Amino acid sequence: MAIVDTNCDPDEIDYVIPGNDDAIRSISLLTEVIGRAAASGYEKWSKAIAEKEALKEKEKIEEKEVKAKAEQKTEETKPETKKEAKE
Repeated sequence: MAIVDTNCDPDEIDYVIPGNDDAIRSISLLTEVIGRAAASGYEKWSKAIAEKEALKEKEKIEEKEVKAKAEQKTEETKPETKKEAKE
């Protein structure tokens, strides 16, 4: 990625940003815009990661609850099985 002025060869650059690479104000504006875009992207990425982690945690809790209910049902049926075996 590079700021390319009219006196540059853009063929060797993957991401061309047309602009005046000699003017401080031009460079300042471009770096500010790119910095804001990067910060915005990072913020969105961070939120997405946090949401994924929260969803994983919720799924783990739900899975534990399902296992606990299954174990409880299994234990409730065990005494019945023992009674039937005694008869």
